[in-house]
Amino acid sequence: MMRQPSVRGRILVIDDNDNQRDALRRILRRSHFDVLDAPNGRVGLRMALEQQPDLILLDIEMPAMSGHEFLRRFRHRQQEDNFRRMRVTPETPVVFLTGRDKLDHRIAGLDSGASDYITKPVDADELRARVRMHLRLVERQRQWLAGIRAEMLKLESTVGQMRDVARACLQLLPQPILSTGPALPDVDDGQAQIAHAQQLLTQIINWPSAPDFWEEEGVL
Repeated sequence: MMRQPSVRGRILVIDDNDNQRDALRRILRRSHFDVLDAPNGRVGLRMALEQQPDLILLDIEMPAMSGHEFLRRFRHRQQEDNFRRMRVTPETPVVFLTGRDKLDHRIAGLDSGASDYITKPVDADELRARVRMHLRLVERQRQWLAGIRAEMLKLESTVGQMRDVARACLQLLPQPILSTGPALPDVDDGQAQIAHAQQLLTQIINWPSAPDFWEEEGVL
């Protein structure tokens, strides 16, 4: 059998059937996943919010709180938490586990926001393969978001540097020119400060004013 690439992650199993939870734990721990489990949707929701697993395996038909209701509340709480913390994170994959194998049930499950749909009885190899696939996707999303954050920090640094250059240019100009030139923007806006310095330099030394030039120079 082909050796599978190593993928690690914390998995939360939510199922009201004790035997099913035990079987899923054994399957996942053989692949060295860190496995948590909950006997119902209410306990599972609390654990999901506190432990922040990388993936959730969720039974649909459970008393007190169904899988669909869990998913609705969990997604809502995730969005609220991201908004409160002013952050963007990958959506936690939630894989439905159910004995219902009809096409309309699978479609309804996916339309409700589930990431995947696995029918019982669960095949161990298929389960591990699907878990690995979703964890790889989450890791790629994390890397992509990290790259976006890094580029935003670079952009903020560049705008800050250009703001300093614009202010330095204004300080070097003679006072009469400043008093007769365009009004200095009141807001602390880097682009506005740059545009203001550009206008003054254009009047004094015919500094290039075409937008294409400034874009080529990486200023705008």
